[in-house]
Amino acid sequence: MFTKKKISEEDKTIKFNEKDLDYNPTPKLLGVVLDEKMNSGKHKETLEKRASRNLTILREVRQISKMNTKKLLQLYFCLIRSVVEYSCPAWQVAEQKDLQKLDRLQRKALTLCLDMPSTSGREALEIEAGVLPIDLRIEEISIREIAKIQSKSIKEPIKQQLINYQEEIGHDIHITPMGKALCQSVEMEKETGININLIEPEFTYRLGETSRTKTTPSYWNKRNYA
Repeated sequence: MFTKKKISEEDKTIKFNEKDLDYNPTPKLLGVVLDEKMNSGKHKETLEKRASRNLTILREVRQISKMNTKKLLQLYFCLIRSVVEYSCPAWQVAEQKDLQKLDRLQRKALTLCLDMPSTSGREALEIEAGVLPIDLRIEEISIREIAKIQSKSIKEPIKQQLINYQEEIGHDIHITPMGKALCQSVEMEKETGININLIEPEFTYRLGETSRTKTTPSYWNKRNYA
């Protein structure tokens, strides 16, 4: 049985099952730094610092190696963009000043990869490198994450959470990462006609059983693919 939890303001400890636990205002769960205000501020700050450190590595590699542009861009994707994109839906509700920091970070990296002057325009660098602006990239990934959840079986807890969230918010606009991604998916449907709600459910495997909501195409059976 759990006992009542008590937070002491003096010594910053938590009383749990008659034991004192160290109080941590910014715990980390699966690489995501949580905070008391639930605004992902500490998580975004941590990612930005890590990406900035990796930018130094990219700069040093650029100085001592003879890598071509393609390989340098691949290094940028691995060292910097992958860091920023980890749990990137948190950036959906970031302030503009935070996104501008990421824009500057990407601009510096692209000038190194493309061997362009530091005064080069951000838009020109992104076009030359074939990369999306940071805000559009975050929006793309967030919509994809919603689509992945949407394709899961109704038995999956995360799918149930998405359905409950949609039922709770109704037609109201909630500025949360999930709420904003849902709004963006609606806008995408208006612009492109692509409705993520029509995505075919994915193949699932659980406890030795397989399930598929739709039968395999007939040509699979003919080719012995089923």
